[in-house]
Amino acid sequence: MFLKQSIVIVVFFTLLFSLTVLATEKSSENGGDIDSINIEDDQEIINLKKEIEEKNKEDYSKVVSSTIYFLNGEKTDVRTSETNLGNLIADAILANIEADLAFINSKGINASIDRGLITKGDVLNVLPSKDRVVVKKIKGADLLKIIEYSLSKYPDAEGVFPQVSGIKIIFTQDNTSQNRVLKVWINDLLLEEEKYYLVATNDFLAAGGDGFETFKKAKTIQEGERLDQIFIKYIREKEIIKSKVTGRIIPVSTYKNYFVYEVKKGDSLWKIASKFKVSIDEIAEVNSIKNKRLIYSGQNLLIPNN
Repeated sequence: MFLKQSIVIVVFFTLLFSLTVLATEKSSENGGDIDSINIEDDQEIINLKKEIEEKNKEDYSKVVSSTIYFLNGEKTDVRTSETNLGNLIADAILANIEADLAFINSKGINASIDRGLITKGDVLNVLPSKDRVVVKKIKGADLLKIIEYSLSKYPDAEGVFPQVSGIKIIFTQDNTSQNRVLKVWINDLLLEEEKYYLVATNDFLAAGGDGFETFKKAKTIQEGERLDQIFIKYIREKEIIKSKVTGRIIPVSTYKNYFVYEVKKGDSLWKIASKFKVSIDEIAEVNSIKNKRLIYSGQNLLIPNN
């Protein structure tokens, strides 16, 4: 694969060089005045230009993977909630580099991917900015500040909303609350404010972009590959994508010492218990549920905040 990509790059620059040489020759013929060249009237240059464009089209149309699900990168969704595409991109980062978690802003996700074959062009539509992955060493207390800031605009569809891997976040939907983050687990362990974590992000956030100044102040441990290249490599190895929303970022209300969770389509008591790291019996008891298989979308459940 590396050889094929190298050939494409060599061909592209060879054609580009030829185009430049031709333009220079035409400039000489016109007394060195390159502005007097009408490229559209020169068939040889037009043909080379078309050849370069066709090579680009051929490269963009290369199939890199396939998906049985619609991969959701819609602006109104990816900037207000966890999505399967956001999960997939964050998972790709964490699989590629040594870190405890991956954390990116949803602003960098610019499109969805339909069910079926995935081309390189699809990936570049999703991730057009060519960001590189950067690993930062961040204290738990500062990581909490980053998470708080990323959720501060919710429920407005803002680009600071996170997409993550290796971390689970429970936060309150109450936008009047000063502290919206209620609970955070990193790799199934509760976040410790005095502990340091390796956080993989994009270079835009690492430089303090979108107001993430805490990232900028943190020590840089490693700089990695471009995010679009990492993503292509990851989904190519997967061959068939089955990415789903798994409950990494969970909005709730609160009541006394309970979380109030609204049941979503496809939920079960087992899934909900797993999301909140409590037992099915605890949820059933608090909510007086006799038939543990019978819950419905839109139902509000009290979840013990153990």
